[in-house]
Amino acid sequence: MILAAPLLLHAAGWRGLWIAVAALAAGGALIMVPLGWSAGRNSCAGMDMKLWENLRRVCSQAGPWLLGGCFALYGAQLYAILTWMPTFMIEERGAGTATAALLTATVVAVNGLCNVLGGFLLHRGARP
Repeated sequence: MILAAPLLLHAAGWRGLWIAVAALAAGGALIMVPLGWSAGRNSCAGMDMKLWENLRRVCSQAGPWLLGGCFALYGAQLYAILTWMPTFMIEERGAGTATAALLTATVVAVNGLCNVLGGFLLHRGARP
């Protein structure tokens, strides 16, 4: 959507862009209905109590909370940069909307690839 946004903005305006995003999300949800999770099959009444015990144990330890906090801070920083970057590129650097979108999409792609690469390296014994 980052790459398609400038084209949709010029063709249909911001309302058209939001409608396109909503239509894609609704289409994805409709596809998942026959393929995805069924609440009737997996209701809480039929769950094994061991699951709840494991969840209680995990939530009572500091490690998962610290890891979640680190991820939240990382996500907030990334969100702030990616929200600010297109505006900066257009207003301060004079880039067009397509160029700003392409540069922002590049940052998203490199970030994702580097996260996957980091997990791959850690799994193979690299030091954090």
